[in-house]
Amino acid sequence: MLVSHPCSGTLLANAAGSFYGNTFIPTIYIQSMVKDASQAGVDYVFVNFVGIWLASTVIFVVYALVKCNQPWFPA
Repeated sequence: MLVSHPCSGTLLANAAGSFYGNTFIPTIYIQSMVKDASQAGVDYVFVNFVGIWLASTVIFVVYALVKCNQPWFPA
């Protein structure tokens, strides 16, 4: 599935931006709703990136298991 439609780049960029923006929702929720939670965003950076790493690792492992060592390469 090679994407070649002119609008596909814009749609994919919007999707990527939406996913990026949604990574901050848990931090903002904790800062605004949990009593005595740290208001410094730096305190949540490590946990945020560990979550991103774990999610991408799980996605990769599932992909590797599904493809059975025969990855898809665009021509």
